[in-house]
Amino acid sequence: MRMAEMTVDIPEDVLFALNQSKGEFICTMKLLTAVELFRDHRLSLGKAASLAGMAISDFLLRLASFGVSAIDYDPDDFAEELSSIGSLC
Repeated sequence: MRMAEMTVDIPEDVLFALNQSKGEFICTMKLLTAVELFRDHRLSLGKAASLAGMAISDFLLRLASFGVSAIDYDPDDFAEELSSIGSLC
């Protein structure tokens, strides 16, 4: 997989206030970005997990810790699916 390298300037006092090293902050930033992009339906579960640098199973656990559901099924779509399943029987 090809990677894009990015540079972001973070004030050192922010790292100090968070009590995080640069590496810890980068991991946190990647995770929080992945969670938000997944929540906004801009990334799939697999792509978001990849951005966070995690296995899907680990990312699912982290989603739960943020109160984000891994399954976000539109109620109208769900009702339509149920009706189509019912017509098959």
